[in-house]
Amino acid sequence: EGRDPLEDFATINDELREYDETLMERPMLVALNKVDLPEAKENLKRLKAKVRKVKIIPMSAEQGEGIDELRKLLEELASPPAA
Repeated sequence: EGRDPLEDFATINDELREYDETLMERPMLVALNKVDLPEAKENLKRLKAKVRKVKIIPMSAEQGEGIDELRKLLEELASPPAA
């Protein structure tokens, strides 16, 4: 919808860093919604090229794409590590 995901990513990370620097040490994933829009494939490509250490989940909430993968990864991140 005319937004730049790279700018949004940088803004969110700046805000997280200002709130609590230790948040930057935690695992991170990005849910990139609206991948069904025409410009989304290019945005996804740009984001993946610039943000390599972060898991990116392409999604379309409207079409139900990526929701199961996002749910699974969130559950894995929330689970305590196996002893």
